[in-house]
Amino acid sequence: MKELHFDEVTDGNLAAGEYDLEVTGCKESESANGNDCLDVMFKEVNNAGRHFERFPLVPQALWKLKRFCVAAGIDVSGSVDVADLQQDLVGCCVHAVIEIQEYQGEDRSRVKVFTKIA
Repeated sequence: MKELHFDEVTDGNLAAGEYDLEVTGCKESESANGNDCLDVMFKEVNNAGRHFERFPLVPQALWKLKRFCVAAGIDVSGSVDVADLQQDLVGCCVHAVIEIQEYQGEDRSRVKVFTKIA
């Protein structure tokens, strides 16, 4: 019978630092308070780990999604259909500075800034 060694298991999330990330998936979701969101899943390009980022689709928070899209090379001038944006983002790569922030008593990784890969 196969034996599992849980002492060696990590959650696979990236630690604080700078990484090149590839978008592996996007999906629409709803936050706990009922706001529409775009959930984006990333993997570090050298397979060092993964990252998840949620972008609220509310006017006062669209600046962060816009900065991410610009860093990914996506034209966001005018209006953009969310379904088209999801398709366009998958496979895009960006440089990200990840920091750890406390949220409701838990440490969570969040992207501080997205930029184009040099």
